[in-house]
Amino acid sequence: MSREPKEDSWLQRWLPQAAGLDLRSLACARMAFGVIILLDLAVRSSSLRAHYTDLGIMPVEVYHQLGVPFTLSLHAMSGEVWFQTVLFLINALAACALLVGWRSRTATLVCWIFLISLHNRNFLLLNGGDTWMRNMLFWGIFLPWGDRWSYDARQVARSENNQILSSATAGYCLQIFWVYIMAGVFKTGAAWWQEGSATQLTLQLAEWTGELSFYGLYYPTLLKYLTFSVLVFELIGPFLFFAPFATQQLRLFSVLGFLSFHLGLALFIEIGIFPYVGMIAVSTLIPALFWNLALPRKLEKFLDKVWSKPGSKQRRIYRPKKTTNWLLAIVIFYVALWNAGSWKQAYAPAARAQVPGYLLGFDQYWGLFAPEPPRYHNWFVAVATLADGRKIDLIRDGKPLVWDKPSSSVIYKTQRWKRMLVSMSNDFGKPTRKPFLRFLYRKWLPLRPDIQEIELIRMVQESRLDFEEVPPQRALVERMTREEFLGS
Repeated sequence: MSREPKEDSWLQRWLPQAAGLDLRSLACARMAFGVIILLDLAVRSSSLRAHYTDLGIMPVEVYHQLGVPFTLSLHAMSGEVWFQTVLFLINALAACALLVGWRSRTATLVCWIFLISLHNRNFLLLNGGDTWMRNMLFWGIFLPWGDRWSYDARQVARSENNQILSSATAGYCLQIFWVYIMAGVFKTGAAWWQEGSATQLTLQLAEWTGELSFYGLYYPTLLKYLTFSVLVFELIGPFLFFAPFATQQLRLFSVLGFLSFHLGLALFIEIGIFPYVGMIAVSTLIPALFWNLALPRKLEKFLDKVWSKPGSKQRRIYRPKKTTNWLLAIVIFYVALWNAGSWKQAYAPAARAQVPGYLLGFDQYWGLFAPEPPRYHNWFVAVATLADGRKIDLIRDGKPLVWDKPSSSVIYKTQRWKRMLVSMSNDFGKPTRKPFLRFLYRKWLPLRPDIQEIELIRMVQESRLDFEEVPPQRALVERMTREEFLGS
């Protein structure tokens, strides 16, 4: 008598759904990451001279002066404009290759290396979205996200199996888990737990507000509900990714919840690429259940016909080798330890053990708006004194000086400039202050040769829940006379 095949155990059925990824979700994430890298490079390139060259705020000399430990940067090899332009173009070409899925693993590796280099070159510009993206790209090096809907997929026939499970998929899922769970753990302030005012405080801040923020303030009860909802969902939602029952259904529910959260951030708050990277990352967790229901079979066959080579229906999907799997398992543990250490120092890796984390871009901290949002407005004024005594604001394109709080879109050209100015006003960004004023002189003296002095002023104003206007305070960040500039 023939022996009947054994039924898969619960663990064998659960693990691919909990720690695995769908190739269709991976394909969409690959394309989306290619797009967002290109868009980010486009935004950065608009301030390439200001942020990455010796003629800007962060000359190579200042980069070395800041002395960030255990970091390397190709962009720090030269402060010339042409050199930075070439590196930007190489990064853009790699992002294009990632988008279309041409040599996807190599393209991902190049994008990852160049992102680390770019981030290290001027870390004062960074936000959580940058950290999240480079960590996702690391795991992407070991993922088969070029196996569907890509140029690579045309080289061999498609597999009927869309589910992939490996140490890389587990690491990818757990990295997303750490982002959300740590974001919830760090929110310990009264604005989150007692007052429920965190959302309102955020929408009131001049440096964070978007076009729709003002209208949200008309609904204080709704904002309080959203505050508690965000906090609870950040603490519970990540565990639903790995639910022991109804795994696909609960994962899809959690994914949709976090997608809604990131969409709200993108619409109401200006925090750079963070919400968009979040949408891409969490959408990678979309399970097969969604694709089987939402993607018409005929459309999927059409897409596969376009992107796949006719022939056998079976192909070998890339999976990390045994040695690589063990190395990635160590990385998973290392990242978990790093996140635990960001919460309690006692759990942090020893100083020497942190070196690979900084070198490979694993350093991370997810305390956005934690322990609670700031309770003050923050904006900057670059006061240029003219020969006739008149004063203009160079940050507002040379318009007559006013001290009133403007909207975020008026204060900052891009979110990168916002991060730069905030970082510059802090102690660790002090070495960039003089270069910034020299940059302003180089830019404005040909247009306004009568500039005698430039002062960078930081404006700080208390943000009150009752909307009472409190007079702002002025703090001088840096001053430079015309003579100092010409003599430098």
